[in-house]
Amino acid sequence: MLRTVWLRWSFMGALLLSTYLFEYLSECRGYGLSMALLMMSLFMVVRLVETGKHGYTLLTGILLFFATAANLTLLISSVLIFGFMFGQLVLGDVRSNWKRATVKIFWLILTGAPFLLLVKLSLLLKEKGLLYYGSQDGFLAVTLPSL
Repeated sequence: MLRTVWLRWSFMGALLLSTYLFEYLSECRGYGLSMALLMMSLFMVVRLVETGKHGYTLLTGILLFFATAANLTLLISSVLIFGFMFGQLVLGDVRSNWKRATVKIFWLILTGAPFLLLVKLSLLLKEKGLLYYGSQDGFLAVTLPSL
């Protein structure tokens, strides 16, 4: 996917050296872990597409699960990443090799199943009114007292 060294380092540099990402991590509490895990899972997706090894599927699923558990707003990003992995890994093999495609589908389902727990948790939190949507008081007035 990112075959040239220059392109690989440019991509990683753009993700890791973004000033907006630094500001996001420094002003918000607890989201640094989720962003670090998301970056690692994106790296594992690149390795998965390059090599096709099932171990990278498992690592991607574990890292995405922990990133999403730390920050539930990453549920949509996780679904998009799993959709991309499905498209890259399975759709090319469906016509040529059904057995290989079913093994890949099994690995994607195995790593994607724990996300149903996070979806259930987010719906439970929404039902109880515990999700944070912000307020009209401003960022500092809401965030600093809870520290």
